[in-house]
Amino acid sequence: MDRPFYIDGDEYTTRLGMVDVEELKFDIEARTDLQKCKDQTEAYKKIINDPLTLELATRILMDGAINDSLFVRKGQEKKELLVFNGCRRLAVLKHLFKNGDKRINLRKVPVQLFLNADKEFVKKILSLKLVPK
Repeated sequence: MDRPFYIDGDEYTTRLGMVDVEELKFDIEARTDLQKCKDQTEAYKKIINDPLTLELATRILMDGAINDSLFVRKGQEKKELLVFNGCRRLAVLKHLFKNGDKRINLRKVPVQLFLNADKEFVKKILSLKLVPK
């Protein structure tokens, strides 16, 4: 289902859906905090070792779900989906599934795909989300 998303008065088209955790990758190209990572494995390790990730894992296990959509964009390869907002949630889910945690049965997660989003768009949206209200 397509849905408009507004940033600074500009309208962007997004598509809501459910995607298998294994089909999602970290957007190491556009996220400045992950640009030094050489691959997905290194990005995963960096995120999963952050103390805030442990807190989030506890909350996800208590809730039994991911409540907010991960923000994604299409990658260069066909069917490649890159998570640019929600990387910590993605890392927690990958960790739980990798370790066979039976307390959570969530295989598909909600995503909001930003159509025609590029690296500059990602930088813009992440900078806006970091500005205190």
